[in-house]
Amino acid sequence: MPAQIAQPLNYTWPILLVIMSAIFLKQKLKPYSIIAITISFTGIILISLRGNFNLFEITEPLGVILAVDSSVIWALFWIFNVKDKRDEVVKLFLSFCFSTFFIFSVTLTFSDFTITNYNGLWAAIYVGAFEMAFPFVLWLIALKGVKSNEKLSNLVFISPFLSLIWIYIILDESVFYTTIIGLVLIIIGIFVQQFSKKLSK
Repeated sequence: MPAQIAQPLNYTWPILLVIMSAIFLKQKLKPYSIIAITISFTGIILISLRGNFNLFEITEPLGVILAVDSSVIWALFWIFNVKDKRDEVVKLFLSFCFSTFFIFSVTLTFSDFTITNYNGLWAAIYVGAFEMAFPFVLWLIALKGVKSNEKLSNLVFISPFLSLIWIYIILDESVFYTTIIGLVLIIIGIFVQQFSKKLSK
């Protein structure tokens, strides 16, 4: 699956978080939440079409399902994280420890542990350190250092658009216009959700 498709689909976790909160935290799903979810999922459909508006010809449907499933996992992670009152960095460290043990166990169970190409190993180290560990810790520090978490959270919405630029420059992917429109719809849906929360207070 092209990176420009997988990345925006993975970014649907804030909307899925609302759905999961209604299921697991018994929070009411308000009308504006339904509107926000509808807008964002329209964006998901557009991204999945990859420039082809035939709904019955979605390219790589398994990849689309897996990308959205990762958002479900993220949403569940943050829901259970709310109920855990330990220090945030400690929780993050323990999560990585468990993940390392889990991945190592699965690897030994379903394959032999031999490294034939170190490029994959370096990529895994990079993802773990610079896409997960360090950014999460910096994010937690940033949350503690500002007066308004909402303003800081809005900066996150810049990342998917920056990602499209890097995807175009580094991976040399031609960005589909449906990807851009779909991503805009996903972000609009998230903004509707956030803005409506402020109005309801």
